[in-house]
Amino acid sequence: MNQTCNPTTPAMSGEFDNPGLLQRLREEPAPPWTARDGIFLAAAVIVGLILVEWGLWGGLNLGFSIGYALLLIWTAAYRGASGLQMKPFALFCGAASLAAAGLFAWSADYLLSFMWLGMIALLYCIFTASLYGLEPGDGLYRITDALACIVPAPFRNLHRPFQSIAATGRTRGGRVARQVALGLALAVPVLAIVLPLLIGSDAAFEGLARSLVGSLGDAPVQIILGLIAAVLIFSLGFALRKGLVPARKHATAARDGVLGATAALTLLSALILVYAAYLLSQLAYFFSAFSGILPEGYVFTAAEYARRGFFELCAVCAVNLLVVCIVARLTRRAGDGRAPAAVRALCGAVCIFCLIFAATALSKMALYVRRFGLTRLRLLTTAFMLLIVFTLVCVLVQLFARRMPCVQAVLIFACVLGLVLGYAEPDALVARYNVQRYNAGTLETIDVDYLDSLSAAAVPQLIGLLDCPDETVRTAAAAALDRKLDFYLTEELHRIPDSSLRSYNHRLATVQALLHANAERIGEILAEAAH
Repeated sequence: MNQTCNPTTPAMSGEFDNPGLLQRLREEPAPPWTARDGIFLAAAVIVGLILVEWGLWGGLNLGFSIGYALLLIWTAAYRGASGLQMKPFALFCGAASLAAAGLFAWSADYLLSFMWLGMIALLYCIFTASLYGLEPGDGLYRITDALACIVPAPFRNLHRPFQSIAATGRTRGGRVARQVALGLALAVPVLAIVLPLLIGSDAAFEGLARSLVGSLGDAPVQIILGLIAAVLIFSLGFALRKGLVPARKHATAARDGVLGATAALTLLSALILVYAAYLLSQLAYFFSAFSGILPEGYVFTAAEYARRGFFELCAVCAVNLLVVCIVARLTRRAGDGRAPAAVRALCGAVCIFCLIFAATALSKMALYVRRFGLTRLRLLTTAFMLLIVFTLVCVLVQLFARRMPCVQAVLIFACVLGLVLGYAEPDALVARYNVQRYNAGTLETIDVDYLDSLSAAAVPQLIGLLDCPDETVRTAAAAALDRKLDFYLTEELHRIPDSSLRSYNHRLATVQALLHANAERIGEILAEAAH
């Protein structure tokens, strides 16, 4: 009989040994605890409390910008300057993340600000990984390695600071600290029993307790969340400083692809034939010899040409960019460790076709904007197309210039483009463009209701329409501003808890001042329209 299947057979020594968590923690070597660690632990508590109290409770305004700046300074200071060697790209990521955090104090465009939260987190991971010597790999690995090293580190090493403190607690001073902590821990359940009894026994003490609880407000929740943030922040810094986060390793030799050159060439050739046919069909708009391609009865107008196909062309460019990257990556390598020359050539041809499509799409959008004005969607989609065009150019160059830092270049361009848009404020650009063109007479009508749907950045342009000679536009602008008055001078003040430094927002402060200064004039225009 098989011994392992017989429940009566005694287990062999070590057969079912599985040490518990506490035993593994005891056996795990504790990193040394120093006075520097204690100082930065206290600093991490301050940073965590500021991020929660100023950042979250301040409405994600200037308080968040200050909190993130303190976090970045804490991260760099805990590392120290000893043996520091930072690459320019990592320094750019740190500076760009700080500039992006400033958007929360500058702009009231909360949708874009929340989108920037993800970018700030990514830039912080890249900066921190390089700061602590966890050099990420090349290309896309530069991003994935930084995320893989930094994101799980505070959770995997959550116990390490406590383990180090416990090991240090074996000294005389440590034993005293442990006894104090034990006494406080024992006091909590005792006070939980005694305090309700004391409150029920005396009205004066009950009133004192109620006043204290009422004055605390959200402070207990803020303190708890701030301490949680502080533990995560310090666990990350502690693990990085003590060398507990290993750098990711990558094989230097190029991996063999899973896609044969023939299959790759067939796929790319099919795409190129379809794209050539598409470009040939475009001649129907401009040459009578090709007019039979258009549907019967089709009337060619600039508006119809501009309206149709922009978003489809954007999608085609994005899909083909993904196809080119995958094919170049998965095709079996030649002797030089790169994709075969024919595959790279056809990938380059696909990129060129995509650049032509992108130019066509951008020309369509420019024509559409000239005819009908600018909107937020048109502006942001155009910005996305510019990013696609830049990425296509970088990929095209990298196909033939191996040392081209494509990923870094694209990330830098995306950050710069996003920061320019963020500080220029898309809604302000849209409103200014439409109002200026309407006042100049190059735009026949202006959609005041659409301007009303934009964020606070459009308010200055709406105020400018109060001088419009067209009574209909002037009245519509006054009605829109009256709604803004109700929101930004009443509802928005309720949303932001106070007017302190933590809740300051440049755009909101400017708009509230403008609305307050023009409130009487807005009322006069509405009263005149009512009569």
